[in-house]
Amino acid sequence: MNDLVPEGWKKVTLASISNIIMGQSPSSETYNDKRLGLPFFQGKADFGSHYPKVRVWCSEPSKIANKGAILFSVRAPVGDINLSDCECCIGRGLAAISGDKVVQSYLYQTIKLVKSEFQLLAQGSTFEAINGSELRDFKLTIPPLPEQQKIATILTSIDDVIEKTQLQINKLKDLKTGMMQELLTRGVGIDGEPHTEFKDSPKWTTGKISEITKIPLSWELVNINDVARLESGHTPSRDNVEYWGGEYQWLSLHDTKELNTPIIKKTKLSITQAGLDNSSARLLPIGTVAFSRTASVGHCVMFGKSMATSQDFANYVCGEKLSPRYLLQLFRWMQHVWNRLSEGSTHKTIYMPTFKKLQILLPPIKEQFKIADIIESIDNDINKSIGKLYQYKNLKKALMHDLLTGKVRVNVD
Repeated sequence: MNDLVPEGWKKVTLASISNIIMGQSPSSETYNDKRLGLPFFQGKADFGSHYPKVRVWCSEPSKIANKGAILFSVRAPVGDINLSDCECCIGRGLAAISGDKVVQSYLYQTIKLVKSEFQLLAQGSTFEAINGSELRDFKLTIPPLPEQQKIATILTSIDDVIEKTQLQINKLKDLKTGMMQELLTRGVGIDGEPHTEFKDSPKWTTGKISEITKIPLSWELVNINDVARLESGHTPSRDNVEYWGGEYQWLSLHDTKELNTPIIKKTKLSITQAGLDNSSARLLPIGTVAFSRTASVGHCVMFGKSMATSQDFANYVCGEKLSPRYLLQLFRWMQHVWNRLSEGSTHKTIYMPTFKKLQILLPPIKEQFKIADIIESIDNDINKSIGKLYQYKNLKKALMHDLLTGKVRVNVD
C-alpha cells in the first residue's frame, strides 16, 4: 500500500491486529460426505463468490476456523479470499484470519485491496505459496476503529447491492431458460395465449430435439435450406498485405466474445476489395445469422452490417418465411443439439454437410416475430442489470482505492 501514512492512521503487521491460523490437512481417511464433523476446505477451488462451497466434511478436524474468519488462499493463486459462514476445518492451502484489534469487515476489504502485494511475496518453483511468517509480518496501514467501521459499512453496503443485482441477473437467466423451452417447443399465439391444438411431430432426421413429440398444429418441420440460403466463409491469403485492413468487416474467431451479443457491426479484422476479389470470401447481407462451427460451437450472432466471414462459420441468409431474429434465438437454445452433432476428440467441429441436412421447427412468420420479441425483452432486462452490475463494481473498486488508502477520509459522525 501507499508508504505515506494518513493523519491518524498507523502501520501495523497483520499478526499484531489479528489471530492467524495456518491450515493443515488431516488424514484423508477422516473425509466424508455424510456431514460428520466440520466442513473441510482445502483451497481456492472451494471458494464461491463470498463463501466457500462445502464439498466434503472432516470427522477429525485439526486446524479450525471460526465462523466469520477470513479464509485466505496461501497457495496459487495466492491472496484470494472468502468468508467462513460456519465453523470449519482448513487444509494447508488456506489460512484463517480473525481480527481482534481491527474491524473484521474492514480487514476483509483491505486484504481484497492488497491482493497483488501478497502475490509478490509468493515463492516456489512447482507452485507459488506464501508462508506463515510472511503472512504474519505483512504490513497494513489502518485508521482508528470508528473510521474502520464507517469505511466497512460503506463498502459492505455496495457489496450487498452487487450481490442482489447478481441474484436478479441469475433469476432473469433462469426465467429466460424456461421461457425459451416453452416458446421454442410449444409456441405462443399472436394473442399471447398458448396453443391448444397439437399434432404428432413429423419424422426428424438431423437436428432432432429429443424431448419433442408434439408440435402446434400450425408449425412445420422443414429443412432449413428450404427457407434460408447456406453460405460458407473463406479467408483471403494472409501473405498478401493488400488483402487486409480494408473497408469490409470480416467475422472470425478473433470475435468470439462478440458472439454473445445479438448483433455485430464491427469485427477485429477487416479485408479489402482486393481480398474479396481474390478469394472465395463473399459479402453477406444485414440480418445474416452466423454460426460458429469450429470453436465455441453453437455461438451465433446476427449481422448488423454487411460483412464476410472466415470458414469457421456457417452462415444463413433467411428467406421470407424465416425471421433471422427467431433463428438466432432458436440456434442459441439448441446447444444440446449442437453437442450431439459435434465431431472430433480434441477440437469439436460441426461439418458443412450437417448444415445442409439440418431441420428446424418453423412457426408462422408472425409467431416467429412474437417469440423473438418475448425472448429479446428478457435479454434487454438481463443486459440492463449487467450494465448496473458493472457500474456498481467499478464504483466499489474506486471507493476501495480511495477509502482504504486514506485518499478520501470519511466523516465518522
